Amino acid sequence: MKYLKTLVAFSTFFLLAFCIPNHAIYGQTNNTAVSMDLKQNIQLQTGSDQIKGTIYDDNEKGAVAYTLVVKNQKDTLLKKSVILNQAFTAKLSRSLRKNDQITVSLQDKSGHAVANTKWMKQAQWQVVNKSKEKIKTSNWSNVFKNSRTAPKKYRVVQAPDTGMSYLKKPKYTAAKSKFSTLQANDRSVSPIKGYQTALLLPTVSTKLVNWQLPQGSVMHGRYLYVMYESEKRKNYGRIGRYDIQQLQTLGVWQTGQADRLRSLEKRINQNRFATTNDDRLLQAIKIGPEFHMGHGQAVAYNAQDNHLWLVTLAKKITPATSCQN
Repeated sequence: MKYLKTLVAFSTFFLLAFCIPNHAIYGQTNNTAVSMDLKQNIQLQTGSDQIKGTIYDDNEKGAVAYTLVVKNQKDTLLKKSVILNQAFTAKLSRSLRKNDQITVSLQDKSGHAVANTKWMKQAQWQVVNKSKEKIKTSNWSNVFKNSRTAPKKYRVVQAPDTGMSYLKKPKYTAAKSKFSTLQANDRSVSPIKGYQTALLLPTVSTKLVNWQLPQGSVMHGRYLYVMYESEKRKNYGRIGRYDIQQLQTLGVWQTGQADRLRSLEKRINQNRFATTNDDRLLQAIKIGPEFHMGHGQAVAYNAQDNHLWLVTLAKKITPATSCQN
């Protein structure tokens, strides 16, 4: 009888051990979970000691717990048990600072990493270095002197009536449907009829870019170039380049996502750390250096030398930096 009880107990233990996979037991796996992305939904913000989010693993269906470790270089700010695919909230040992170099990692009970360690950096626009090449504003007309077209060769066409007016400011609203719509406010001269856009660009101006004051734009290939005049420094500005093909690949044109760049700029202005999705969007946008451009009203792209040319109003002859693709 004693032998039978021992056999039954051993059989039960063997059955349980066989049915429960090793990786479903806390701290019993040393295999790297390559399907995890620790930056995907981790929320961190400068000036705050709060961390929240969800660590997803599509291959795991059970309630599996691991230790989330947050460090600033060698200084540990958090060690907390989290369950995969379940939302969590925790407090760090201190508030995050602007120059912190944050890493997040996931460990089993023995301290072995089960997912690749990820760097967390603040979400910031990509700003390219200032170009060394300069062109005098007084010489810009030379580009066109040998390529002027006689007036008789132009064909004048009547632009369609959109209902838009330059006399009053319109109001932008981000729609939840397939496209975002441009709606008239109380001060508009006439209602705006059927104007739709698949993409809403940033609008909240900062010290870096005066997003509220675009002066001109041009499309070339996969890129949209928009010229922004500085609000603080007269006759200066920057050019932003949007990779339209990459933005389409990331689904910005999909239903209800036309305002994703507005959400991104909000995260940047709030000094939040970049998630994986933030990083992907930021790779599609580059901000050019500030340069003297006058009060630009039109932009053209020269495909032969990959230069942007601006038709500008400038009272003083000032050397201006050319903008290259």
